[in-house]
Amino acid sequence: MMIKWNWRPQIATVVVVVVVVASVIEEGVMAVDVEDIEVATSSQECQHSGRTLICDAKDRTKTIHLRTSPGPEVEKVFLYNARKVEVWSSVCVDLEVKQVEHVVTVEDEENSGKSTNNCDNMGMWSYKSSLYSLPPAVNHLYAEHSTLWNVSLEALGGDLTLISCHVKLLQINQTVEQHTLRFHSSVIDSNVRLHLGNQASLYIYNTTIQELHPRALVASGSAFVHLSGGTGMKTPHDIVVLQPGALVNISEYEGDVRFVVQETEEDYRLSTPSIH
Repeated sequence: MMIKWNWRPQIATVVVVVVVVASVIEEGVMAVDVEDIEVATSSQECQHSGRTLICDAKDRTKTIHLRTSPGPEVEKVFLYNARKVEVWSSVCVDLEVKQVEHVVTVEDEENSGKSTNNCDNMGMWSYKSSLYSLPPAVNHLYAEHSTLWNVSLEALGGDLTLISCHVKLLQINQTVEQHTLRFHSSVIDSNVRLHLGNQASLYIYNTTIQELHPRALVASGSAFVHLSGGTGMKTPHDIVVLQPGALVNISEYEGDVRFVVQETEEDYRLSTPSIH
């Protein structure tokens, strides 16, 4: 009787151990990392058609890596539905992202400076995405329903359009000439520098600029500024500097804006205290 009593618990103990092991295996399967996508014409997750390359992560669980430009046969890359997109700083190819949670630029130490020296033109398009930084070669931008943390461009080589976007910081270092900027139904937290020169146009519709740095928005030459909609500058001391030749058009504008006319470098006089 004693031998029989000792034998049964041993079987029960073995069964319990097996159940625990099975549970661990099941959890391990669920925790397997999803493989990332490498952008290349040879990648199984990408479709190469004509001059375009499309890579679709589909379920927003994968990270897409764009380490290098795909090659001369590809003029534009489309990256869709990713959890994260990493773009190396030396990349020089037109890029469109759609429904991406995080878009970041990775510093390419081996090719540092390559993008700015050898890339004449790179456009970027963003739809329903969050861009934490832009590749340094980008010189024209179109964004809809997106959040952009740092729109800092050395120069604008094409148009810049923001529609229903939230921009944390906007800065264009060189004076914009012969290009058009459109800010539609958007919020810009901080405008550090935006100077408009010959034949540049700025259309601001229903857009709020939370902070305008001193002399951040300057229009000169034959620049054209159009204001319309129901919002405007938030800080009372924010001003738009107008230099000789600049033209301003205000249509159905319900916000506040102040202009300073600068005739010479030393001469400032308040042209219009405010327009409501």
